[in-house]
Amino acid sequence: MQEQGGKPNVNDVTVKAGALYDPALLKDYSPDYFQFKRAKLVQFPYEDANKKLIAPWDVHSKLRPGTLVTIEAKMICWLNTDRMKPHTLRKNYHLQIVKVRVFADSDLPMHPLDTPKVLSPPSPESSKTPAKRELASDKFTTFSATPVKKSKK
Repeated sequence: MQEQGGKPNVNDVTVKAGALYDPALLKDYSPDYFQFKRAKLVQFPYEDANKKLIAPWDVHSKLRPGTLVTIEAKMICWLNTDRMKPHTLRKNYHLQIVKVRVFADSDLPMHPLDTPKVLSPPSPESSKTPAKRELASDKFTTFSATPVKKSKK
């Protein structure tokens, strides 16, 4: 089920609607992007020209610029009122994809996947020098919570 190095093999996975897959199946997988312990890929109802499901790891190559598709979708309209203007009505539209079907594949070349480098942010403590840490802690010890009374002249 897994290749050498612990990465799952794409050929051993059965593609079916609504299935959940290991994120490591993606070609550009990086553990830094999937830091959630239970992160999964979802099989969406994307079909190729032969009416076979397109696996999540093949979406980049199958749905590239120039591919002719039809999209079945639902449009949802949310009606909102403004509290400050009670007689106004604002409409927000949301388009939800139900199914994508490929009619004709693209002749254009596939663009290579660009995987940006993930930089971990520095911790707040490591960005401060020891002198700044002492100064910051001194401000809390010298801070007085009682207000100073003004004297009457």
